[in-house]
Amino acid sequence: MDKAGDHTTNELSWPENLIPVCQPSHSPELNPIERVWEYIKKELVGEVFTTLEQLRERLKQVLEKITPLAN
Repeated sequence: MDKAGDHTTNELSWPENLIPVCQPSHSPELNPIERVWEYIKKELVGEVFTTLEQLRERLKQVLEKITPLAN
């Protein structure tokens, strides 16, 4: 659970033997997509693209390393 304003409620209940653990409302290190962005940035570091199409093609190559496209 995080403590972001939109994510809070007083209507949650859980068994007494469970202790909720709250994380900070801004904790990118706990957000899985941040690991994906970190990987993508490492793959693209130092590359220069003159067109958006070149960037899209390169990004497609990087993403295919993670999840190959189905035929």
